[in-house]
Amino acid sequence: ALFRHGLVPLATRHLLDGGRAHALPSVVRLWMSAVTKASTAKQTRALIRLKTITGAAAAAGLDVMPYKGALLGHQLYDDFAMRQQGDVDLLVRPAHAEAVIRLLLDVGLRATSGVDADGGVPLTRHRHACVFADPDNGQLFDVHWRLRDRMYGVDLPLAWLMESPRLLAVGDAEVHAMHGERLLLALCLHGAAHQWERLIWVADLAELLRREPALDWTLIRARAVQLRFTRSLGAALTLVRDLLGVPVDGDGPRRLMAETGAAALAARLHQHFLDPTMPLGMADRFRLGWFGRQGVRDRLAFGWGAMTHLSSRDLATTPESRVPGLATTRRAVRLLRTAAADRGRPGAPR
Repeated sequence: ALFRHGLVPLATRHLLDGGRAHALPSVVRLWMSAVTKASTAKQTRALIRLKTITGAAAAAGLDVMPYKGALLGHQLYDDFAMRQQGDVDLLVRPAHAEAVIRLLLDVGLRATSGVDADGGVPLTRHRHACVFADPDNGQLFDVHWRLRDRMYGVDLPLAWLMESPRLLAVGDAEVHAMHGERLLLALCLHGAAHQWERLIWVADLAELLRREPALDWTLIRARAVQLRFTRSLGAALTLVRDLLGVPVDGDGPRRLMAETGAAALAARLHQHFLDPTMPLGMADRFRLGWFGRQGVRDRLAFGWGAMTHLSSRDLATTPESRVPGLATTRRAVRLLRTAAADRGRPGAPR
């Protein structure tokens, strides 16, 4: 469960700092140490490649902002290795997306998803990102021209997220990073889109709240109201308080946690953490996404998007994927079959 929730490096540090590592069986200590060491090595390689990418982008006049991953570990925990290894997310302005894709190909990365051989992105309106791999070590880089895909129905303009960045030192280089209210909203959008199924995302939010106590909650609430996201944001703050026991003080956070449906949504999310052996199925994800919507209109739009929005799997390079109507029909059939299979698995909600 520690590995699945992305918590091994953090747990290892807390056990060592608290002098409690001796309470664990030696085989567990060795495993945690090995995972942390491997994660550190991978994050180091990712940061070296990241410096190359951001340097080349800056020289070409292209805006590229790393997001989450090792950089977030540096921001929140003063140690890039505290975020367990994973993909590196790169935010780019939509107008720069094609040029950044060509740049990544030029610096030696290999496109693995969402990019044609000539660097084009087919059916762009259905995509929010494409994926590249470092051929030397397999590290994945996700290029985002939107934060979330259209199916989710809630998104923040990247132009706004990339405003007023903070400069972070990465070795002998500096990179732009989100912070403050923008980072909080981005992390909550990401967590909500994935139903907060990993505890590291809740821990990141808690650490951001601790490190930046003077957040502008008037701005945060205004953005959440505009996005019709107040219920999900209130549920996220409730998880920080109830799962981690972290105080969430202030009138702004309390008003969000008191939003209609926020406590009920948080309780549903909390329930899934009580059974770590039960990963979320497609029907679970849809149900939680449905409860996160704030009205009939939003729920209908979410349901329609879930049925018709083409995922990376639907957009696989087959002839049918280039015919949106046919691909959409095939997606609807696939989702209905998957939902029926999820419904029949042991322990699934009825």
